[in-house]
Amino acid sequence: MNNHKKSKFQLLGLLLVTFVISAFLMSCTVIVRSNRPHDHDVVVVKEDKGRPAYLGIPPGHLPPPGQCRVWFPGRPPGRQPSPGNCIDVEHHVRPGCWLVRRSYNDAKHIKVMVYSHERPLSVMVVRYYLAESGKFAREEHPKRRKR
Repeated sequence: MNNHKKSKFQLLGLLLVTFVISAFLMSCTVIVRSNRPHDHDVVVVKEDKGRPAYLGIPPGHLPPPGQCRVWFPGRPPGRQPSPGNCIDVEHHVRPGCWLVRRSYNDAKHIKVMVYSHERPLSVMVVRYYLAESGKFAREEHPKRRKR
């Protein structure tokens, strides 16, 4: 076999290995842990069609039933604002943040309102996750008002 064909097979093999590793990594939830005592774990979740397949918020950081919490994606759990009364918390949502709501009426789901980066106070999508596992359940797209 000449060098040209051999290098083609090596490149093809390298591409195949890269594809397999990428597929494996895309199907995983990765938790990055720090050895420093005051740092918090950062949860990186698989994306499925542009949305997280899992919520990625540790159960102890979810708001109690009947309350809400502003969540800054990418910020460690221990550095997130405290949960509180939904009416009060809604006033502190910044562009690109999530409003995480836990209802008394629907204890099986966590409702996450994803706010737009470009349009202040505009909800792009509402996602529902299973409260017990954090797994994605469904999403709704709010209707935009015509101006």
